[in-house]
Amino acid sequence: MAYILVNRALYDGRHRRVRRLHDWLEKAGQTASAEERARLIERGLERLPRRTLERIAADTASPGWMAEAFAIYLVNRWGVQRWAKYARAHRREVGKWRRVAALRVLSHVRYQGLLPLLKRALFDPDQDVVGAAIVILGGLGTREAAELLVEALPRQLHPLSRIATQLDQFQLPIVDQLLPLLKDSTPSVRFWAATLLCRYPESQGLDKNLAELADDPEPLVRKAAVETLGSIGGAAASGTAVKLLQDPVWYVRAHAARALGDLGRQDLAGKVVALLSDREWWVRTAAKQSLLAMGEGIWKEVVPVLDHPDRFARNGAAEVLQNIGWLDRIVEQVASGDREPQKLEILKKLFSAGGGRLVQSLAWRTRELPGLAPMLESLGLEQAGSR
Repeated sequence: MAYILVNRALYDGRHRRVRRLHDWLEKAGQTASAEERARLIERGLERLPRRTLERIAADTASPGWMAEAFAIYLVNRWGVQRWAKYARAHRREVGKWRRVAALRVLSHVRYQGLLPLLKRALFDPDQDVVGAAIVILGGLGTREAAELLVEALPRQLHPLSRIATQLDQFQLPIVDQLLPLLKDSTPSVRFWAATLLCRYPESQGLDKNLAELADDPEPLVRKAAVETLGSIGGAAASGTAVKLLQDPVWYVRAHAARALGDLGRQDLAGKVVALLSDREWWVRTAAKQSLLAMGEGIWKEVVPVLDHPDRFARNGAAEVLQNIGWLDRIVEQVASGDREPQKLEILKKLFSAGGGRLVQSLAWRTRELPGLAPMLESLGLEQAGSR
């Protein structure tokens, strides 16, 4: 317990010193010229021990300007070769964290020999070192850094989601590096490659490469492929999505439905409508979301579902017709005097499928539309609407 308290006191002391230094540096930055600011920063950093400076320069939570200033100071004071030596290897726990700190310090000062050191760290057996190298590579944002991260994916040097997170932040296009991974023997690698490629909608032929994954034996890969196709489009996108609407795995069907909604394919709404009676609830929800994304023009495909034997399918159809605005438009027409029998019959089916809440929500509008109350009465719905 005494050891913990002592370490806590030391930590609190360092934190207070750093906080005071931070405030002082910000004030100096606001009031001094560039030359004066440099001298003030150097004079302020001399007050802190080297280990504290290392921690601040290496801490990803430190403001970028502060970490860079501290790193430059450390390199100028102790020499870049010392930090390169620390970054090359380690033996013990203390050495490991000094190695990580050295890698981050060198990244801040744009050390020319950094990439070989990061590649060495990528293949280190210690996952803390590997993880630090991956984050630093992601921060560099260069094509060479991307090549190393892409190399790390199929080798599974670290959790793939963490490597993918860094690749997802790259501003440079790396589609040519990711495409070969679509044919990797490991399903998780194919999954992440298909997912990351959604950032390149203008890449020619990408839709055809992804469409080949529609027959992938791994459902997560099929799901990632159709989800990306929904984002990037292309000639092969809609055909692949329609094919996967029949997939044996429910979440693949759900993402295929959403993809058609993202693509705005109203002409294929009938294919999605069939999923309103799917055996899986999440697939029905995805079908409704897809139809809503397509807009009011799909109402003709949805209305027949009001006669479906499945109560939940009828209810889903009613919900879609209400949310796309079709119900309001027809109600206003009928309330204005249009008593076309076919419309009245559809409305009656719709209110029956939608349940009392749908009728009740409509009843609230009787004050806005004077002709609405007689219409409800003619359909025998005035009592349900008054509840």
